[in-house]
Amino acid sequence: MADLKAYRATDLERLNSFINLVRGDSDSPRASDVGYLGDCLGQPGWNIEDNCQLLMVSESLAGYIHVVPELPIGRIVMDAAVHPDFRRRGLGKKLLTWGINRGVELGVKLAHIGTGEDAPAASALLEQHGFTPLRRYWELHWEGSTPEYTLPSGASLRSFRHGDASLLADVQNAAFDGQWGYSPNSVEDVEYKVQMHRVSHAGILFLVVGSDTAGFCWTRIDGPPGNQIGVIGMVGVRPEFRRGGMGRAILLAGMAYLAQQGVKAVELSVDSDNTPAREMYLNLGFRKVGGMIWYERTLP
Repeated sequence: MADLKAYRATDLERLNSFINLVRGDSDSPRASDVGYLGDCLGQPGWNIEDNCQLLMVSESLAGYIHVVPELPIGRIVMDAAVHPDFRRRGLGKKLLTWGINRGVELGVKLAHIGTGEDAPAASALLEQHGFTPLRRYWELHWEGSTPEYTLPSGASLRSFRHGDASLLADVQNAAFDGQWGYSPNSVEDVEYKVQMHRVSHAGILFLVVGSDTAGFCWTRIDGPPGNQIGVIGMVGVRPEFRRGGMGRAILLAGMAYLAQQGVKAVELSVDSDNTPAREMYLNLGFRKVGGMIWYERTLP
């Protein structure tokens, strides 16, 4: 018998180990740790104890589902997995049903969920439950010496400082306004995220032109010393400052910062439909190493 139970803070360590196992990350620099996962689950508005269920078979954790409400854009984002030993028993259907029902309770119109492009069984399950493929994101990897770069004329760089949360929220929201899947960040959201594990204020860079913040690059470093990887979490430029090499400059500045910390490899993800960004990354030597298919279902 498989039973759902609400997540509680005492489940954090167990859930962290489970996530690393099902993602194959246990020995990888990408592996989660309880500090980072706890920070992620505690984000403003996530209400984790209302929106995460663990699937138990006797005393074994067989699966989980986490629903992230993004009420400003009328959607939920679901993350779910079943342990390999418990697959092909209908447990994925049980998790999806709970997630869909939770979205209906929250009053949103759309549910999104991603799965690896090499996971045909998961894709088939989603399509059986009314989800349709909508977007493909590429996972890109880079190694080498950071290319030299010069800032565009009149531009300068600086790192995030105390009190910059409003500025960062503003430039993020301007850079990603109208892009698929982007839910605007509040100042409260940003204030929380810049204090999370793995985040360094020095690794959040602003590209400044005159009195304007034209763009930003938000980096982090995953993994313990000796087994680290750099991550470009977000990079964006305000629409009025696009072209003229602004995006390339702030990206390379972020990569240079990571290299200064001793990181030899960098990863990021990109919407494959975002041709300018995708081609910029490929031209800089990034290569595709994986991908995610995003599915959508209209609720109820």
